[in-house]
Amino acid sequence: MLTEQHLVDLRQEILFDNRQEAVDPEVAIEWFKQEVGLNAKTLRSWGVINELRLVANTVKHSEGGSARALRRARPQLFVFPGLEDRYVSKLRLRTPLFGQELFVTKDDFVRYHQGSVSFWTEFAEGLFKLAR
Repeated sequence: MLTEQHLVDLRQEILFDNRQEAVDPEVAIEWFKQEVGLNAKTLRSWGVINELRLVANTVKHSEGGSARALRRARPQLFVFPGLEDRYVSKLRLRTPLFGQELFVTKDDFVRYHQGSVSFWTEFAEGLFKLAR
C-alpha cells in the first residue's frame, strides 16, 4: 500500500539509507515509534489506513490472511451493493482485481481518501509536536 511505502521511504530519507532491498513497513512503523516517539498505530486515522491495507492485500492476493481479517472487519465489502441486508457472501475470492467478489463503493473510496489525508495530517502534526 502506498501509505506504507511512504513511511518506509520517509524513514530511509531520514536515515540517509539508500539501500535497494525492501524494508518491511512494520520495521518503519516500529522505528518511528521507538526512535522518533511517534506511534502511527495510535493515530485516529489508523483504523481506516489498516482497513485500506487489508483491501489492497485482498485485491492483490485474493484469499488469505488479509481477506479473513477484512471479512471480520467489513463483511459488507464482500456483498454486492444493495444486497447487504439479504445476503452474506461465503464465496471464495477468485478475481477481486476485476471487481468481482469484493465491492468497494464510492463511499468507501471517499472514506479511504479522507482517512489517508487525515493520517498524513496527523502524522505531520505529531512530528511537529515532537520538534518543539
